[in-house]
Amino acid sequence: MKDYRKIIGQTVLVRIPGHTLPKNIRKAFEVGHIGGVVLFSDNVYSQNQLFNLISDIYSASYHYPLIACDQEGGAVDRFCKIITPIPSAMSLAATNDTELFTKVIKSSLSQLKQLGINCILAPVLDVVNSIINPIIATRAYSDDVSTIIKFAQIYLEIADELGILAVTKHFPGHGSTVEDSHLDLAINPNNINLLKNIDLKPYNDLVGLIKSVMMAHVYTPSIEPYKIPASLAQNAYNYLFNTLNFKGLVFTDDMAMLAIKKYYGLNEATLKAFLAGADYLMLCDDFALVSNTIDYLNENISQDKNLQLRLEQTVNKIKLYNINKPDLKRNLIDSNTLNNDFKQNLEAAKAGLCLISGHLPDLNTIDYIFHPKHFRYDFDLPLAIKNHKTYQFKSKPYNYKPTLAVISNLAKLSKDKNIILVLYRPVINTTQFDLLKLLESNSQNIYLIIIDLPYGIKNLTNVKMILACLDPGSLGLEALASSLVYKQNPTGKLPLEI
Repeated sequence: MKDYRKIIGQTVLVRIPGHTLPKNIRKAFEVGHIGGVVLFSDNVYSQNQLFNLISDIYSASYHYPLIACDQEGGAVDRFCKIITPIPSAMSLAATNDTELFTKVIKSSLSQLKQLGINCILAPVLDVVNSIINPIIATRAYSDDVSTIIKFAQIYLEIADELGILAVTKHFPGHGSTVEDSHLDLAINPNNINLLKNIDLKPYNDLVGLIKSVMMAHVYTPSIEPYKIPASLAQNAYNYLFNTLNFKGLVFTDDMAMLAIKKYYGLNEATLKAFLAGADYLMLCDDFALVSNTIDYLNENISQDKNLQLRLEQTVNKIKLYNINKPDLKRNLIDSNTLNNDFKQNLEAAKAGLCLISGHLPDLNTIDYIFHPKHFRYDFDLPLAIKNHKTYQFKSKPYNYKPTLAVISNLAKLSKDKNIILVLYRPVINTTQFDLLKLLESNSQNIYLIIIDLPYGIKNLTNVKMILACLDPGSLGLEALASSLVYKQNPTGKLPLEI
């Protein structure tokens, strides 16, 4: 039986546990059984450490390695603690400033390239079409297709200019779902006409620029009659290749996500995806399981001439469409570059703040700031403000899903007081609306800040201000604090209907 693992390896992307390259993964790179990595925030604690890790991957690799990351900005910013953070896609769209967008994306991708990253899992082409979508939200540019196309086109042109492979996602569309495919199979309910005019239109219009597409773990019944995710569905790949005439590289989304693991074994699902048309198999699971999957692929391919032909086609496509090998004169990003890019990106984040109604408060008149605590994000606005200037207001954090007891306590504190109330996605975390309602009847004045998607606040009238921050990340919080302290009126325009 012929061993195909060295050829299969070109198609396999893995996840590294920790900050250094483990011996077993190093060995797999050396013998050619894997072809690249996807880096996450838990792979990073300093710029020097990340630089060394990437250097080790390059030096160990039998194949020229694909080194990828999800550096989208906002909610998905893997390296924000060591390089310049990026505003979310929707925050950048809210600036409606393509020149500023170009500067932010060019500096971001240039920093990644300097560290040795050659593949970016972006831009997001999803159209936000569900107000309770739990996973896409401000990762998307807009609910307007033309806005998405405008900014994604610039992004793709910059990536191509810098020699970075940009992977558009999540085909055929994750913005209309009400499920998170990290947790379960998501379903896009749109009929074929809606799908063509909404979810698929960015891919259709940008197909000449797109070099790579990521297949979503989303069941789309208007394309695939059987209840299986697009990442495994032959009909979804056929639509991409034959109807949209896409010729580039195809990635699976991470096969370790629960949309796959709940219903399929890793081995079976990976083989299905490969057979359907996937070129890069993203296997961000325990490496012992990944090794078993590589062996499983090898066993099946060695016995099936059709699979051998499929593997040959994939390898040829990788050679044709993959990135050119850049020179490896890599170096750390100097402090001046980091400082200048941070100032630029902070200005972009502030330009993306949207004042929906009212006016900014005088912080000297504020008695309390109530802000949500979240397991993933830091919404400590009072601390961010006090890093600029000290005020007399008090702060009170609350769980982002406040109980009746918490709501009652905050209402007592707000009696006849001036309050800044920070909410996070209240249309999903609905007890935040209960909090708002009670505060409206108790407090003297409420200044309302909505972080992430500002759905559900269109008809509010008993508040002095409604300010939308379309970025739940660190840069969004700093933009809020800076704008409030220095009374810089936000100029952003919401890139979606609320």
